[in-house]
Amino acid sequence: MNLVREVEIDNALNGSAAFITNSKVKAKLATTPKQSSGVEGKFLLFGGGDGAGDRVLGYPIAYTNSIPSNLTKGSATSVCSAILFGVWQNLVIGQWSGVDLLVDPFSGSKEATVRVTAFHDADVADRNAENFSACVDVTTACRR
Repeated sequence: MNLVREVEIDNALNGSAAFITNSKVKAKLATTPKQSSGVEGKFLLFGGGDGAGDRVLGYPIAYTNSIPSNLTKGSATSVCSAILFGVWQNLVIGQWSGVDLLVDPFSGSKEATVRVTAFHDADVADRNAENFSACVDVTTACRR
């Protein structure tokens, strides 16, 4: 995959690297053969598909549906997903406060409900942009 290559070219593969994507890409990787001919049952996603021990190109892969699956590229409208590869220990998460909770017993008083709102100030940055690469056009259209 070019994702790994891009990080390697920049000499930035200097830690524990891994992939992250969504469940639609997971399903595609689990059913895409490594080669068009040869041994059956050899797919791009290596592992049980249950998330524990799954690997792609020897690197661990994690899944979250927070990774978008409704991206567009060319004529592929809202059917593309993203997959990211990186040295995740170089990702920095800054927090400027704790979690602020606001309890509002008045807004839902007619329904006898209480509304609780949480606020948290945080940001994400990378120490070195070369530690990460992304593909945002994995076609994950599903035929039903």
